[in-house]
Amino acid sequence: KKHKTEPTNVLLSDTEQGVGIIEYANKNSTSFYGILKERFTDFIVNEVDYNNKVVHLTDQSVPEQYKSQRTNIKEMSDEEKKVHVEKGFEKLTEAGLDAEFVQSIRDFISKREETESQLITQDSATELPSLVLPSEKDKARRSAIHKAINEHFAHLVISDTAEVNNERHIRLRYLFKNRLLDQSIAQRAPSSAVKFDPRNQNKSWPKDRPDYLHFVLHKENIETVNAISAISDALRVNMKIFSWAGTKDKRAVTVQNVTGYRINAERIEHFNHTKSKNFGTGNIQLGNFSYVDKPLTLGALNGNRFTIVLRDLCLVNNDGQLDRQTQVKPEQLDQIIKQSIQGVNTNGFINYFGMQRFGTNPTTPTSTLGKYLLNQQYEQIATSMLTTRKQENDPVAKAVDIFFKTGNAKEALAKLPKFAAVEKKILSGYKDSNKNHSAAVGALPKSLLSMFVHAYQSYVWNHAVSERIKKYGLVPVAGDLVYAERNARDVNVLEQDQHEEASTVEQPLTQYPTVKILQKDELENFTIFDVVMPMPGSDIEYPEHEINKSYYEKFMKEKDDITPSHFTKCTDYYAYGAYRTIMKRPIDIKYHLKRYADNKKQLVDTDIDKIRGKSCEASLEEQDANGNLVALVIEFTLETSTYATMFLRELLKVPSTVLTANH
Repeated sequence: KKHKTEPTNVLLSDTEQGVGIIEYANKNSTSFYGILKERFTDFIVNEVDYNNKVVHLTDQSVPEQYKSQRTNIKEMSDEEKKVHVEKGFEKLTEAGLDAEFVQSIRDFISKREETESQLITQDSATELPSLVLPSEKDKARRSAIHKAINEHFAHLVISDTAEVNNERHIRLRYLFKNRLLDQSIAQRAPSSAVKFDPRNQNKSWPKDRPDYLHFVLHKENIETVNAISAISDALRVNMKIFSWAGTKDKRAVTVQNVTGYRINAERIEHFNHTKSKNFGTGNIQLGNFSYVDKPLTLGALNGNRFTIVLRDLCLVNNDGQLDRQTQVKPEQLDQIIKQSIQGVNTNGFINYFGMQRFGTNPTTPTSTLGKYLLNQQYEQIATSMLTTRKQENDPVAKAVDIFFKTGNAKEALAKLPKFAAVEKKILSGYKDSNKNHSAAVGALPKSLLSMFVHAYQSYVWNHAVSERIKKYGLVPVAGDLVYAERNARDVNVLEQDQHEEASTVEQPLTQYPTVKILQKDELENFTIFDVVMPMPGSDIEYPEHEINKSYYEKFMKEKDDITPSHFTKCTDYYAYGAYRTIMKRPIDIKYHLKRYADNKKQLVDTDIDKIRGKSCEASLEEQDANGNLVALVIEFTLETSTYATMFLRELLKVPSTVLTANH
């Protein structure tokens, strides 16, 4: 079966070469071809945490010890409920409330159903009945009262704290069976009325419980930030209570750790059953709940474990043509793959910034937008970003066209679909500033603009590394840079951009590891895997061989008219520069070949499939076992900020852009 969009020469990619992805580390291995991401389930990413444990979603239930009494009440008989409520009155007495007030709570609760019936028949009620308890100055006793109410009466009343005559009082209000009743009464209440604030319930966080809920997020075909946003919207919490260690691919199935500040496991678990028009329950699943003392911070992971399916494998001729005529024997492919894996295990692969770093618009990669930003060419940025949608009937393109033809940003905004967030910000910037280009670009999130600058730095880094490897090969040489401390790690600047607007966890200004110049007499103590190269910036050191500061400056000046002063002036966008290891090795590669007959069939199980006992292995029919198509299923671990597509490029010896050409 031939794919409609198969490239004519799979060995060439102007797009990769344009962003500096040029060299290979293993020049002698045989090229072969396969299709990447035919389905989301062909690209599975499991985070590897700081303890080197691969993160999996294995359990979606809330552990018994974390379940609140409120949940268990649902399972009680009427008799058990009565006993449970009586225990609550006993606990109130133990907490120090005198008999008169315990009796007043008993009376208040006993009238709940009668009060609800009366209110349902009254259209004029403007006030919700409540009971204010005497002021209690002792914090421990106040907590004990709240705890008794929350544990024993949570199905009958809810409590908050009210200010009366400058004193804090615990206040009770009925929890009616008809949940809409209190809303309708509240709407009729005068605006001056003191509103009941049920959010105060969260303030009575159990003293013995750590502050953060730790859980696993399993998502499919959605960005990490968008998944967290969907969870926050559904639970009506600020997304800033959540933090995570790193963002994961969109077009994939990914599994990662998340922490949330003072949010109950039951609320998060409830999300698994929530339906909404904005997100399907299928593409976000949560589980593996526990409480921890500290939130996750950016970069708090050791890497990612990938499970990748490359479909419809075939050999590649020397002229770059796919050999679809030869019926490929799995044994023959197995030999080629084995040799290729040996090569990558020995020599590694070049740690290029992959194509994802440069965006999805081939005519204007994000590195070009970064160049425009450094050169203060604001009109070019705005125009490029407004014209990414080329389809004739695209509603966004139509709205933007109004602006270009008439200059009327207000009219264009009125026609712009809600989902076009970037275009909305730019057009709003034009509207509010009387068509000022700088203001239009300035309306974009700072994190997005930083990403453009970092993409430009990445583009220069890729080109410099290609030149370094072409000139000196895969060995360290005098003048190379290495980290001064052997165990130092690369810092992923792009992750900081993506995290900046989403997470509450304050990040200190990045402290890059210090570097030193390799001397000739030290070479035997180092390998190519120790060598780093700089991303250009305002605060960075350079190698002392031919790929030195002068090389960088000449390259940027001739190609893009950029000088070092551009980075110094660009402090708003963190253009300090960074260091990055030039070669990486994959860890613990496992693979097998699989025959199949249908490209639409899923070939590997996700964590959710395993939980639900839906193995695709079992559903592959006999015809698949003898199918004429062959897929490579490969598993491997990469350290943080390393691109799986760059490893696959090296393994197959074909450009990564070709592997995903049919998407």
